[in-house]
Amino acid sequence: MDSFERILTRVLQIGIAASAIVFAISILHPNRVLQIAGIAMLVATPLLRVAITSILFAANRNFTYTAITLCVLFLLLFQLLRSLG
Repeated sequence: MDSFERILTRVLQIGIAASAIVFAISILHPNRVLQIAGIAMLVATPLLRVAITSILFAANRNFTYTAITLCVLFLLLFQLLRSLG
């Protein structure tokens, strides 16, 4: 596995683990804010992955894939903001 894949794997592992920990704490000690935070972290993990992917593509000077991932990131953010408001 190259460093590109290792970075993305680590981002997903940390995001999912952090979300699970926060959500588990919210179940043990019922707290609506912690439940929402755990879910928000779970939703933010793929967004962060796409953002980091675009940065890595740009660092590798692969501008076609950089543009594609930035478009995907824009669409994901647009849909998220649209669903919130």
